[in-house]
Amino acid sequence: MLIDRHSVDATVNVTVKVIPEEAVDRSGSVRMVGLTAEEFIQSDASGGPSKHELFHSRLAQILNVSMENVDVFTVLHSPHNSNTSLLDVRFSAHASPYWRPEKVNAAVSLSKTVVSRTYIT
Repeated sequence: MLIDRHSVDATVNVTVKVIPEEAVDRSGSVRMVGLTAEEFIQSDASGGPSKHELFHSRLAQILNVSMENVDVFTVLHSPHNSNTSLLDVRFSAHASPYWRPEKVNAAVSLSKTVVSRTYIT
C-alpha cells in the first residue's frame, strides 16, 4: 500500500548568537551515537529540558564554568558518514580567554559517563 505524499506546517524557534572566531578555533567536540539532531534539540516528551539543554548544563558543570561561558554551536550529522545516528557536536568554553581544545576535550573525555547520561533515556 502506498501512502500519498503530504506536507506539514511546523513552527521552529531558532536562536542566533554571535560568537567570536576564537570560540570556533578553540572548540572541542564529541560524537554521539544513536541520536539524531532532531532528538538532540527537541524538548523531552514530558515537557522537560532537551538533550541539548542537558548537555549544555553538564558541560558547564564538568568544566566548572557558568552556562553563559559555554557555547554549543554546531550540531550536525557527520558529513563523512551516511549513518544518521552519528551526531557531531562542537562546543567551546571560556572564562577569559577561551579554553584550548585540548583542555575541553580532556575534561569531557574524563567525564564520559556523565556526558553519556545526557542523551541516554
